[in-house]
Amino acid sequence: MISLLFICQDNVFRSMIAEAVAKRRLRGKDIPYPVSSAGLHLTRPTPHPILEHEMDLIGIDIFDSRAHEPQLLTHELLADDVIPIAMDPSTKMHIEDCYDRKAFLFNDVAFGESLSTQELYYQEDNPDLSEHELISYFRDVMWRIQVGMPKLLKAIPEMRAEMHTRPSDSHAPVPDFLKRGFD
Repeated sequence: MISLLFICQDNVFRSMIAEAVAKRRLRGKDIPYPVSSAGLHLTRPTPHPILEHEMDLIGIDIFDSRAHEPQLLTHELLADDVIPIAMDPSTKMHIEDCYDRKAFLFNDVAFGESLSTQELYYQEDNPDLSEHELISYFRDVMWRIQVGMPKLLKAIPEMRAEMHTRPSDSHAPVPDFLKRGFD
């Protein structure tokens, strides 16, 4: 059975939210895909306290974020039947380079954009941000994940068909002059 794995940097914001939203959307469907999330690094042990409150306000209650234990991305998590969905381009590149697996970028599938689903680190650790700006940032990212999730879930058959292509196969084609070599 195919399963979905959302991946970001620390697994305490974007991928965690994507996991919760996907589980909520798939609840009660005829084909319930197992959904989980992971991070490339585990430098943060828990979600930001403001984020927990914001999740509560919008009804993301699939699990208590305080009970969520971030998990590190491993080869075992990237089994053959797993569709890896990266929350930012650098994570996608890391998966493809280090694990030799095709990964899908959330925003590319959901919105046709090759952009990050915004980096928590660059915002949360900014001492110049007010609490209001931080709340606004969290809400923007959560809104984007919620809005994009239906289209991403509809794309599962296409992602499944492409998931075993080599990462290099998904990059730009090699120009003819490079294929010919130098005479």
